[in-house]
Amino acid sequence: MNIYEGPQNGIRYSTNRQTVSDFSGINAVSKSGKHLKRIVYVTGLAGILFCFNGCFSSGYVTSEPSYVQHSRPPQPSNLHVWIDGDWGWSRPNHVYIQKSGYWTKPVQGRTYKSGSWKATPKGHSYKPGRWEKKNR
Repeated sequence: MNIYEGPQNGIRYSTNRQTVSDFSGINAVSKSGKHLKRIVYVTGLAGILFCFNGCFSSGYVTSEPSYVQHSRPPQPSNLHVWIDGDWGWSRPNHVYIQKSGYWTKPVQGRTYKSGSWKATPKGHSYKPGRWEKKNR
């Protein structure tokens, strides 16, 4: 782009026009850009799935750990229900860690299903407790 002053001391712009043949490489660039976008998208999606897998995955142990009963604190109100302690998988240590129970208000239209141990050929794994929709 060239800038020059016009006869009334105003600034005017002029552009150099190029022929269409000068832009023949654009199609190749846009195609490689599309492939790059796909690669970045797939890599990002794989990374997110890997992170979520780490959050939700559980491991296997040879035997169920023993649950230690803790004292239950006083109920905050008549609206609260007690949720028993659960087990959480510690990836770095490859063990289940006991979580303490707690008081909470019930989720409307749902009931709490306690967690449970499941024996498989790989070993024992724990399925955490969760709020489920009530059966109608």
